[in-house]
Amino acid sequence: MFEDFLNNDAVPYDRKEREQIVDYILNSLQNGGSASVPTVPKTPADVQLSALREILNDETLLKECADDRDLRGNIQQELLNYLSLRTVNPKFFEDEAKYVQGFRSLTSETFEKSWGKYKKIIQERYGSDQIDTGFYEKELKVQFEATKEHLAERWECLLAEKQLAEELKLIEELRKKFAYELYKKLKEYLELKTLLSPFLGHLGRFWDLTYSKLSKQSAENIKKYAELLKNSKNLQSLADELGKSRQAEKELEYENYRETIYDTVWRSSNSAKSEISGVTIGNNLNAVLPSEIALLSFPETEMIFCKKFAENKLQIFEYRTQVREEYEAMRTKEKENPKGPYIICVDTSGSMHGAPENIAKAIALMVLKLSVSEKRLAYLITFSTAVKTFELSNLQQSLPDLINFLTQSFHGGTDFYPALNAALEMALTDEYQLADILLISDFVVPELNENLQKKISEIKDNENRIISIAITNENSAAIDNNFDIAYVFNPNSMDIYKKTLLELKGGSL
Repeated sequence: MFEDFLNNDAVPYDRKEREQIVDYILNSLQNGGSASVPTVPKTPADVQLSALREILNDETLLKECADDRDLRGNIQQELLNYLSLRTVNPKFFEDEAKYVQGFRSLTSETFEKSWGKYKKIIQERYGSDQIDTGFYEKELKVQFEATKEHLAERWECLLAEKQLAEELKLIEELRKKFAYELYKKLKEYLELKTLLSPFLGHLGRFWDLTYSKLSKQSAENIKKYAELLKNSKNLQSLADELGKSRQAEKELEYENYRETIYDTVWRSSNSAKSEISGVTIGNNLNAVLPSEIALLSFPETEMIFCKKFAENKLQIFEYRTQVREEYEAMRTKEKENPKGPYIICVDTSGSMHGAPENIAKAIALMVLKLSVSEKRLAYLITFSTAVKTFELSNLQQSLPDLINFLTQSFHGGTDFYPALNAALEMALTDEYQLADILLISDFVVPELNENLQKKISEIKDNENRIISIAITNENSAAIDNNFDIAYVFNPNSMDIYKKTLLELKGGSL
């Protein structure tokens, strides 16, 4: 983040000083201003560092940065950008410096011809109390080289003082301007954070959002939805369910694995002699009992031995030993389905006006909060007689659209089909695979046509879910059994109940 500053040779610090400055800013913002100021020579750069220290003395700035990592990074970058600003254009005093060098190059032969020009330049820029041209003119005629060197050094000294004074003036102007803009932006940010934090948590990465985009009415509306969400246990419960529903859907998958067993189990084994455990029958000549071998001593009994060997009926010692075996086994492993994006369809028709409208907006913001905290994409579709769509994942760009949605009044008729069709089409895109489609309405709508039912079937084959949230006073609200989960939210009692796909189709849990 800070490489541009560290590698910028145009700033008035060497590499080591730049590294010290970066550490100083970071430590100040993290530790509430307790870091020590890096030391540099007494130059305009030092004055600029003093200005930086003054800026970092703001208690609100330090407190907020200490608690908010994202904000701290943004403030640090702002401060480094400020330190990278040029205070004075190097060419501003370039012409006068050339005059000084030109004067130094004068000889006693060229003095009479050129002195008038340099005398005029000096008198235009400096008073007689600074450079007494009359005095120097007389002395130049007596002791030319020594007087010329003295005048040149005096001129260079005054030029350096003038340049330093100009730099200090500009540094102070830049400090005042930068501090004003930084504190103003911080104030707007904190006001925006106060309004949106109930929904979005930390807004450090939204540093560039400005409170000025919000009207007073917008701010009051956001506060109202925040209070509604805060005070309604059922809305909070709904938020928790939506956030955890994917976590509850886990699959069991089987996998093969090899495992070496190191167990002290005694097994019978004639190939690895360890300890005699008894007598058995077989044809292992290495384990044959002596009494069986004796049959080979006489021609009359030799055939009996051969017969027993062929029939695997010789008496042999039985051994047991400890063995280690490898074998393949099957085991089950839980596999959690990935969380997909949200596609939120909100009915903004006139029948939703009043309490249903407030609840719908609070739910939409609640889902947006989930999408931000879980880093899931979010897409908002509003519908009445027309369909409007907003990409909500990038709040820097979508904040005006979001505010417009929060402040608009619901009116007009209900054209449900185009909105649902737009949501289904979006769910087929690469970015919104596995999306949860949330339909928020009073569901005063006709039954789904055959074309939409076919599309819903295709979507479900892709493991998308369709969740309806009916905001209505009617307990017998018409809920289509094409939905995976259906919630009914009573805007008067604020009660909520839920049905799953199995219940909607008449099954039992």
